[in-house]
Amino acid sequence: MKTLVSAHNCIFGSRFLGVYASTMREWPSLQQKYQCYFVVDDVVGLVTQPVDTLTFADKAMVAAGQFVAAGVDPRKASIVLTSELPELFEIAFLLSRTVDVDEVAKRHLNTFAAHLPTAQRRKLGLAANASVAEVSYPYLGISAYALALGADFWQGGSEVAANHQYMTELAELFNREVKRSVFKSPKLLLSKLAQFPAADGTPMTYANRLSIDASEDEVRRHVDAIRDANVFAMWLEVASLTAAARAVRRSGVFGDKERDVLMSGLVSVLTPFREPRVTNRQVLRALSRGTKAAREQMQDTLRSMRAALGFSSYLSRFGVKQSRR
Repeated sequence: MKTLVSAHNCIFGSRFLGVYASTMREWPSLQQKYQCYFVVDDVVGLVTQPVDTLTFADKAMVAAGQFVAAGVDPRKASIVLTSELPELFEIAFLLSRTVDVDEVAKRHLNTFAAHLPTAQRRKLGLAANASVAEVSYPYLGISAYALALGADFWQGGSEVAANHQYMTELAELFNREVKRSVFKSPKLLLSKLAQFPAADGTPMTYANRLSIDASEDEVRRHVDAIRDANVFAMWLEVASLTAAARAVRRSGVFGDKERDVLMSGLVSVLTPFREPRVTNRQVLRALSRGTKAAREQMQDTLRSMRAALGFSSYLSRFGVKQSRR
């Protein structure tokens, strides 16, 4: 069975409707076809929004719980927490040997954080100048866990395309250096709704988000704010109202009746997130099981990397046991 990896930060806790539309709603069917790792990346918060570090544990629990509510079966797929993957950091370090520092710095200039004014950086808990971790993790860290998990596919919306390019480059660079195929180059698996708009027609961000656990009043406010027929049709599709979406696309017209239909559909789709039946104990058990499986896979990858580099100690090579006092 081929392996699929999908990664998500937990900085904001609850997922946006855009993430559900572009990524999460496909997971129940994907876990039937692939060995899936659904990653809750709390480490990325340390380099993008460290002021909120103490909240990441709770937010990671919310995100993981919503993964289960979306239909992820922890018996079939692995829900993984990056801060519990110590192997990740050695793998990223070994991959970094092949990377030009100027190239990483150039990639950083394309990130949101690179263009924040000093006052905003300070508000997020970031230093005035970018740290090595801030510059390198989005390039090396995210690629490292996808490659280390043996990803055949990297799944998500259009926002993950850049990460896919990075991990493909890193796999090729490392394989070329060691003259053997340690890493596969994952294929990009874009979702059917890879670019899902907010109610105002612009990309869904923190500022204009609709969280999937939003109240019915909040959902109604967003539904009433939609003015564009194509946007309205896309929202109908997310609510599993395909026929209604086709009708709106054909006519280019929608009114109160169609808004009520969309509202009813969204409320139905989002009820598992607003009224979750998943307990914290179940979420912790899922994270523990999934992270254990991920660590085992990463340990295999790390052994292959070390062997390819000729980098192993006498202890690991010959099984010399250290005496216990």
